[in-house]
Amino acid sequence: MRDNIFEIIKILRTKQIPDATLFQKTLVIFAVAAAGYILGSLCFAVIFTKIFTGKDIRDMGSGTAGTANVLRNVGIIPGLLTGVFDFIKGAVGVYIGFILFNMVEMEMYAGGCFATIFVLLGHFYPIFFKYKGGKGVVAMGGIVAVLNLKLFLMLLLVYLGVLLGTKITSLAAVVTFFMLPIANFVLCMMDSVNWIASTSLYLCVSLLIFLAHKDNIKRLKEGTEPKLIIKKQKDN
Repeated sequence: MRDNIFEIIKILRTKQIPDATLFQKTLVIFAVAAAGYILGSLCFAVIFTKIFTGKDIRDMGSGTAGTANVLRNVGIIPGLLTGVFDFIKGAVGVYIGFILFNMVEMEMYAGGCFATIFVLLGHFYPIFFKYKGGKGVVAMGGIVAVLNLKLFLMLLLVYLGVLLGTKITSLAAVVTFFMLPIANFVLCMMDSVNWIASTSLYLCVSLLIFLAHKDNIKRLKEGTEPKLIIKKQKDN
């Protein structure tokens, strides 16, 4: 799967810098970090809620700048737009890592993984929105879809299965990200590829998302976590 992704990058004919110096590689690393963080800081839940209602989604419902909160409190159209753009944001961030690392002949997959960290940091702590963002579920979906499509499809089935069975988005997210490093390890073993770097990345990501969901986890234990009920657009 990775080879197929990297062929797409090669088709783009990204100009490479032959024998790139340490300074040039260092600049690329900083560029990926900056681009990933700025991209992640585009908080589409805040943007689309402002467009549709003139309000701040962080003052509504759970106070989270995420797709589920927009669906509950603003409506299906802004909620879907938030989800789509957050997903694209994650995917684009990974491609930026691929392309820039490839320019200086550094490991492309490492570039995507490095970009992942900063896209998520931007999503959690957006510089444009007072460092109060979302919980990273949909953005991480876009990231995983590019890094490993097979893994993404497996986890999508898990997420949808839990969501359809319980109608609780936070439970679906927690279960899915609990499975993320485990499923990646299994796929790596099946495909006979090195599992240490990618599984370590996904383990760290899962821990960050669990931390972002700490209040949800508490409510799940107490049995008070609300189910997903989509607000009708005409009620806005």
